[in-house]
Amino acid sequence: MRKSFLFFSLSILIFSCATKKKTMVSPTVEKIYTAQDLIRLSQSRTDCKFLTAKGSIDIRNKAIDQSAKISLYSVVDSASLIAVRKVGIEVFRALLRPDTLTVLDRFNQQFSNQSTQEFQDKWNLPFDTYLLQDILLSGVYLSDYLRYSVADSVNHYSLLGSSELFWAESKFDKNNLLPNLYVLNQNGQELRIEMEEWKTDGKFFCPSKLYITLYEINYGKTEIRILLDEISWNKPEKLKFEIPAHYTKI
Repeated sequence: MRKSFLFFSLSILIFSCATKKKTMVSPTVEKIYTAQDLIRLSQSRTDCKFLTAKGSIDIRNKAIDQSAKISLYSVVDSASLIAVRKVGIEVFRALLRPDTLTVLDRFNQQFSNQSTQEFQDKWNLPFDTYLLQDILLSGVYLSDYLRYSVADSVNHYSLLGSSELFWAESKFDKNNLLPNLYVLNQNGQELRIEMEEWKTDGKFFCPSKLYITLYEINYGKTEIRILLDEISWNKPEKLKFEIPAHYTKI
């Protein structure tokens, strides 16, 4: 009887160990992303010809505190159009091309036309149509002038770009590999863009809630909050931009 009980107990123990061995799950190995992996991912998200977005914008600094409606339209790698309305009336329209920036001031019936280089020299930041479209499509502005590396933390991958003139950082959420922060710094001037929410059609992406902070040595701090509630991809539209003959150039 003791032998039977001993045999029965050993059988249960062996069966239990064997079962545990069979059901043991191997630990998940986290994929390690390189700088090139994140660059390729970001570039793939800009494989879109047109982007249209509409919503609201709030701008605050030491001189102004304004809220308005905003419309953005981008023909990728060609031009971007920004229109701002207050109480249903357009007050501002800007056309960004790779080499020029043209602005219409509807309220004062004036316009300005300058090269993007002049604008960049004034603000000491490399802002142009490429930065705008890349942020709206991928959350990352990539530059050939930067050398890239990756820093790995618990919740984020940081794509770090550096050069003698400026540096940039993009933080990717590890859960969905979407950026939630982009920082661009040049000579102490800083552009900081927080992307709090994203929208997608299943293929393309666009941040729908952005909080932008611009630190400029001469002008101080400017805060911009943009909420985009209407977004569409690859919907061709004509860029409507004409300078009225009676507008004064400034």
